[in-house]
Order: sequence, then structure tokens, then C-alpha cells
Amino acid sequence: MSDNVNLEAIAKAAPGASGAELANIINEAALRAVRAGRERVIQSDLEESIEVVIAGLSEEKNKVMTEKEKADCSLSRGGTRLGCGHAEGFRPRS
Repeated sequence: MSDNVNLEAIAKAAPGASGAELANIINEAALRAVRAGRERVIQSDLEESIEVVIAGLSEEKNKVMTEKEKADCSLSRGGTRLGCGHAEGFRPRS
């Protein structure tokens, strides 16, 4: 983590965050740093990670799925449904 990261500002930006959410914020920030080719997390990595983890904002969520992505998703969900149908104690949702 960069020496100039203001953890107090990060704490104020994520009031009431659970321990799991804080861990996810740190992990997301680390991923952002690596993607940017840096060895250390900077303030903006953490700030953007709060938006993704707490507010659920993501570039991926606003993306329109391609026909292939829709087909892949449907196939995956169908396979899960079929597999669960053979699991002990499985009760299908209506």
C-alpha cells in the first residue's frame, strides 16, 4: 500500500461496512493496482473499490450482454438446475 493512502478517509467513505466488505474493498483495490501495473495500492484504487463493493457500481453491470454471453449464461444455469435435480434433498423453486 502506498505511503500516502489516507485510511481515515477510506473509513469515513465506508461507514458501517462489515469485515467481509472491508476485505473485499482491499482485494478489489489490489486487483485495480495490478491491472494498472503498479505494485502498491493508491488512494483512488480504494475509493473506486468502495463504489464497486458497497454501492455495487461496476462497469460490468452496465454492459449489454452479447447473444453468446446470454447463451453461455443460460447453458450454465440450465446445467446447474439439472445437476441440482439429482442432489439429495433438492426441492425445486416454483
